[in-house]
This record gives sequence, C-alpha cells and structure tokens, in this order.
Amino acid sequence: MATWWWRAIPKFVPDDVAAAKAAALRLLAARARSAQELERRLLRRGFAPAVVAEVVAWCHGLGYLDDEQFAEDWIRARVGRYNGRRRIEHELREKGIPRDVVRRKLAELVSDEDELASCLELARRQYSRVGDLPPEVRRRRVSGFLLRRGFSPEAVQRALAQVDSDYESH
Repeated sequence: MATWWWRAIPKFVPDDVAAAKAAALRLLAARARSAQELERRLLRRGFAPAVVAEVVAWCHGLGYLDDEQFAEDWIRARVGRYNGRRRIEHELREKGIPRDVVRRKLAELVSDEDELASCLELARRQYSRVGDLPPEVRRRRVSGFLLRRGFSPEAVQRALAQVDSDYESH
C-alpha cells in the first residue's frame, strides 16, 4: 500500500490574507454571494475570523459585496420561477440578508398582483395534473403545493377560487 506522504505536507501560504482574498475572489467569480455567505464559506475553509473580517471588508470596499443588490438580483431571478414572497424571504434570510432589506426589496419588486398572477398560473398547471381527483382532494393538494412554494394564504385562496370557477365552467 502506497503512502501519500506529500499530502501530509502543509501547503506553503506566504500570507493568510492573500490566500483568503484569492479564495473569496474564486467564490465570488462562481456566483454572487451575500456578505454573511462569503464569511461562512471562508470560515469553513479554515481562515481565522480576523482574516475573514478583513477580506469581507476588502470585498465591500471594492464593491464586490452588496447585500442590497444581491437581494434584488435574487428576487428578480426567483419571482419568475413560481416562488412566493415567503419562500424568497426565507431563502434570503438563510443567506444572511437583514430582514428589513429583504422586506423593502420585496415590496419594491413584487406587487400583490404579480404574486397572485404567478400563483394563479401555477395553480392552473397543478389543477391540470390532478384533474381526475375529487374536488376537495384536488383543492387540498394544490393548496398545499402553493403554500409550500411560499405564496401567501390570501393569494392561494384567490387563485384557487379563480381556478375552481374556471374548472367548473368547463
């Protein structure tokens, strides 16, 4: 059995800050990240908290980290993919975006009409998939699905009422 002695040799890093900056740039090149997300990833890679704080501040200074812009981009990307406000808010909170920023950006970018339209379109799709079930079962399944996608109960109720009336008229 061969021993991999060269793996036991520590990598020579002349400067932890330089190595952390390089790692941060690689992470940010892959996709945009929130400040807290970048901080967590660097800490997980074994960099000291003081080094991580310095690198995050450096990234902020260069304009590579902007939680407000990140939240705006995330919301724009997720709204068109049939996700409700609650789900988007939860995802952004998981990424470390402050609640006030999330709520402000959601209010700016997603109107009640947009959410209802998305919920209605998704409800119609789901109804076509479960159309052979009894009405109460169909409604319960579609309702649960929409709620799990993060739509508000009000939007779900309005969408289901519309789809029920469309479905009954056929």
